[in-house]
Amino acid sequence: MVRKKTTPNHADVLEAAKTGDLAFLEEASADRLLAAIDAHGCTALHWAAGSGHVECVKYLVSQDLDPSQKQTTNGRTPLHYAARNGRTEVCRLLIEVYQVQADALADADVTPFQLACWQVQEEVMRYLASRHDVDCGRVNDFGCSALHWIALAPSTVEVDAHLRCCTWLEEVIDGDWSLTNSQGHEPLHKAAFSGHLHMCAWLVEAKGRREVPDAHGNYAADLAREGGHDNVAQYLATTAAPDREKLAAKLAKLSGTRVDASDAASLTKAFRQAALLHHPDKSGDARVFDDCVQTYRKLVDGVPGNPLRDPDRIGSLLGSSSSKFARFEAKLLVVLLEQPSGLALGSLKKRYQRAFPSDHADFPEPKDHGYRKLAHLLRKECSNSCRVDDNCILHAARAKSDVERLLLLDGGDPSPPPPP
Repeated sequence: MVRKKTTPNHADVLEAAKTGDLAFLEEASADRLLAAIDAHGCTALHWAAGSGHVECVKYLVSQDLDPSQKQTTNGRTPLHYAARNGRTEVCRLLIEVYQVQADALADADVTPFQLACWQVQEEVMRYLASRHDVDCGRVNDFGCSALHWIALAPSTVEVDAHLRCCTWLEEVIDGDWSLTNSQGHEPLHKAAFSGHLHMCAWLVEAKGRREVPDAHGNYAADLAREGGHDNVAQYLATTAAPDREKLAAKLAKLSGTRVDASDAASLTKAFRQAALLHHPDKSGDARVFDDCVQTYRKLVDGVPGNPLRDPDRIGSLLGSSSSKFARFEAKLLVVLLEQPSGLALGSLKKRYQRAFPSDHADFPEPKDHGYRKLAHLLRKECSNSCRVDDNCILHAARAKSDVERLLLLDGGDPSPPPPP
């Protein structure tokens, strides 16, 4: 649970710590230095450490600021910020001089080493890994290892440095790139969501990873689309398809030619040859010809998207509706099916826009309704998709297992069960 933020106090002190203005800090009273805190609970020492100002760190510790103090929103210490921002000298000072825990745990058991991996701070990563009191292979409360963190690197990361650190990290922790976290995400899922085509390609081509669904049925390609990275999604859906090599071998047998599964031109050439050999108009076998077509289409289309993320198919389960919110209702159910413990109304817009990054115009803006009116609207207009409890927590009105069963129906009655 996120702790309540506080109003920033003594912002000028925090700014001085951020910019390294030691003279200003020395002129400030000890009470002001101790009282300076930002909206997230970070002290002046957090800011000085994260900004890499060694002398400011030394002075603030001499004025009784605690070098191990955790900030209030997620429990991170000055060392966490120094590691995250690549401040190796400050990390050494905090650990070796002030004896802070090198493997200090923030909320959810997040460590300084994990944050250094997330930001690909290579020098800090190597320094922390060299210490016997740092567990580089630690898995946090969400089931994420350092491999997941490094896959979430910023979009600005330098490609060569990123891949070099991935290779190094794998050796340091004897890493398993198939490790899944509590959401069922492998590092491949994280790299896809972050838009790292270079890392996805490395994991697929050098490490043999292939598409697998997460706990909600989403493939890495689905998460790439969610992050707005269509080029990554296309690569993963095709090249990383788990049965691609087998399908390519089948097409090669049908065509009597060699097939390179990674080369679109090779696949097209083989399909044309197979079609000439087996087309019914050429005295071929219609069933074999259909098999050629299906095999080729699977190679071209790749891994199908998660049907639970298809608002059109979900909408068909809800039946016809004259409500102007019909399409929103279908999308709403898509979002809520991935929130088994419920979703706070205040978080709905962000989660909705993340699920539909290029198609969220149907969302009824809270500013047009107010949250109380929006909750009432959901109860009245979207009861087929959503239940709203007394605490304004949203829940899917249909069980995920029921929706999955209906989506897989081949014929039969597609009408959905009544909402609980």
